[in-house]
Amino acid sequence: MYAAVAHYKGRALAVCADTAESACELYLQALEAGSRRLLHFEELPVEWQENEHILTGYRFLSSYTQCLHSIFQVHNETGNIWTHLLGALFFLGLAIYHHRHLLPSLDASLLDHTIFLIFFAAVAKCLICSVMYHTFTCHTHLPTMKCAATLDYMGISLLITASILVVEYYGFYCQDGPRNAYMLATAGMGIAGVILPWFPWFDEREYRGVRISVFLLMGAAGIFPILHAGLARGLFPTLHFLYPLIFSVLAYVAGVYFFVQKFPERKFPGWFDHLGNSHQLWHIFVVAGIWGHYVASKHFFAHRFTYGCLA
Repeated sequence: MYAAVAHYKGRALAVCADTAESACELYLQALEAGSRRLLHFEELPVEWQENEHILTGYRFLSSYTQCLHSIFQVHNETGNIWTHLLGALFFLGLAIYHHRHLLPSLDASLLDHTIFLIFFAAVAKCLICSVMYHTFTCHTHLPTMKCAATLDYMGISLLITASILVVEYYGFYCQDGPRNAYMLATAGMGIAGVILPWFPWFDEREYRGVRISVFLLMGAAGIFPILHAGLARGLFPTLHFLYPLIFSVLAYVAGVYFFVQKFPERKFPGWFDHLGNSHQLWHIFVVAGIWGHYVASKHFFAHRFTYGCLA
């Protein structure tokens, strides 16, 4: 016990050595208060202040064990944790069913199994890393919190990449040249999307708009193979092939809207601290978007010869 106290006191002294006196005092106060109760937004050190419209329910915990225990406690990240934790468990079960029962019954090839496996792996990475971020975003060790955020951003990049790869694979199913070129370009974009979050500036509050723009541009990159396919095969066959994606796209767009606007908590500060805030809505729409993309991917698989092999 005394060793632990000395450890966290030493950590606090290390933080104070690199910050102004007022910031040091705020950190020490938050460290002491966070061991006993949930904090208000203004009690948090600046580096931990993310959404000024969420006023209460903040954890500020000095150990990994405390952070993990908080998964089963009520605070303003509980909804964020469980929306994606339950989503991860659901899609894990779906992946097992899909590969053990559904694809074998449809005479799928090894590559068909592989492309769906990539998609489900990206889904798992995105949702689990999101759970990790919202679990450890309260950790008093700043590098730990920053690392958790980086893993979250990486998960988003991989989900976007895998989702586009599925469309490209089935959209050009019998055309090796265009398919491989687009998939390699998308994979390269995904690698860039994994590397970029490791730059320290990427997680700064003032670059929030840049982060959102990066992910939106990654998603928009999927338009180019769609345009290529549409020009080569005609508008109506392409629309028939792609129409199941509409639900997924609308879900993601709706989620981004709530996330960017910080609605409804921006209009009603303090009312949605624990339930119904923009980040929770974003999480729900992400899960819905993933489900929609899975349904669309099954449609792509069913039409891989009738559309993906058109000259």
